[in-house]
Amino acid sequence: TNTSQSENPTQAPDVIVTNSPQSTTDTTQTQSPPQNQTVIRTPTLGIGDEENRIVSSLGTPTSERQSVIGKDRVLSYKNFDSDRVDVSYTSDNKTGKIKQTEVAFNQSVGIDSIEQTLANMLGGNVPEALQAGVRQVYEGQTDMRSLDLGQYKAIVRNQKDKIYVGIWARN
Repeated sequence: TNTSQSENPTQAPDVIVTNSPQSTTDTTQTQSPPQNQTVIRTPTLGIGDEENRIVSSLGTPTSERQSVIGKDRVLSYKNFDSDRVDVSYTSDNKTGKIKQTEVAFNQSVGIDSIEQTLANMLGGNVPEALQAGVRQVYEGQTDMRSLDLGQYKAIVRNQKDKIYVGIWARN
């Protein structure tokens, strides 16, 4: 059963959305879940998007705060999609653009859903190194991977009962 955003603004529909950095038009397809994996309602916004677009799409954040160094604002959405996903966005106070995304997935979320969420947050392109790092942590081959992805940096780690992925734009 799909829940429309108008019924609950903090839950996105079960869709795959491909965002092009040059376009604000979304292409939407129905997602077919692999067997034995949980389908999640994935956030479809990420690095480079405007902060106001995040709030208009996902609703009021669970919490809002200044970053540790005070130059950025952090919007957090806890228990996104029924306790399966926590999402945070860090925006630059000067430009209003998202420069860091963090997402923590419950262990019940399937690898395909995790990879699709990362693709959504990176405008459709997930570097092979990030895919490999996520799979290694997901499959228990390692507890943490730190990655240099050219224009981005990322960290993937097993954090108690969640798979945490943080991606940020290089300064």
